[in-house]
Amino acid sequence: MSRPIVAYSHRAPPEGAALLAAVADVRPWNADRSPTRAELIAHARDASVLCFFVPDRIDTELLVALPALRLLAGFGKGYDNVDVAAATARGILVTNVPEALTDATADLAWALLLALARDVVSGDAAVRATPTIGWRPDARLGRAVTGATLGLYGFGQVGRAIAARATGFRMRVLYHDAVSISAATSGDARGVSRDMLFAESDFVVLAVPLSDATYHAIDERALATMKPTALLVNPARGSIVDEAAVAVALERGTIAGYAADVFEHEDRQYAQRPRALAATLIDDRQRTVFTPHAGTAVAADRVRLALAQAEAVRAFLAGDVPASAVNAPLAKDGLAPSFGEGATRRQP
Repeated sequence: MSRPIVAYSHRAPPEGAALLAAVADVRPWNADRSPTRAELIAHARDASVLCFFVPDRIDTELLVALPALRLLAGFGKGYDNVDVAAATARGILVTNVPEALTDATADLAWALLLALARDVVSGDAAVRATPTIGWRPDARLGRAVTGATLGLYGFGQVGRAIAARATGFRMRVLYHDAVSISAATSGDARGVSRDMLFAESDFVVLAVPLSDATYHAIDERALATMKPTALLVNPARGSIVDEAAVAVALERGTIAGYAADVFEHEDRQYAQRPRALAATLIDDRQRTVFTPHAGTAVAADRVRLALAQAEAVRAFLAGDVPASAVNAPLAKDGLAPSFGEGATRRQP
């Protein structure tokens, strides 16, 4: 009996593929770039498992073109780039890695916040341009972080991790979340309305997943509610923010700065997305700071992600439903789909 084929859509730490080599024929993607749609279909046409990544757009068209597919295993927490309903309808299980990125993302959120507040990027550029530069009275003044108000739009694992790091800065922490948060979980953070969060925060950090409900949640109206001195930080997903509205808000002085690790053009599930970050945002070096979706760019965390992704695949190939499954498709016999004959199959 032939072994199942596990195809990777992007280059990943080799530890994951090594874990799967004993139970499957692993087909890596070794190029530094993302595959085109045609390349991905040719690469994974006969695969039972596709290990997918953030840049992939997994829709009905792709699923139809991969008729052998039984499992979509994500490399990370987010799966907003997957049409889960379409996968479920075709009996395809979807998994993610729900907890591996919390600390790395929270750390980067703080790196962006501090860099923007204290003008680190332009300060670095000034030193490189003039190596003899030092203290001067005309230096651009930054914003105080200690004692300021931090507003978290979303208070799940990442939001709470960001809040925990605010303790050392003696910050007042506000949050808004669609889900009710217990007092034990929220600690000293105070739950408020969305409008109050935007109106009172000196720093607004986004920590919600991308969905239909959060798409362009930060739009012209939300930005108008913020303080003109407020800074907006986005380590979550690009399309939570209307980048065009942010560019206008910065130009008009509606807000004072924007930092992001994620961008609208990455979210390929939206046909109307911009194809690049707006030039006005790129050129505004005094009021913006950007990193290239580096929230997971910690060597140890990337290895943990690869191993967790592979563990989900290995559990599935053994006939189990991985604990990280995000849907519950039913096979024709009413049981959760699994790979192989005689496997013990359990619903999640």
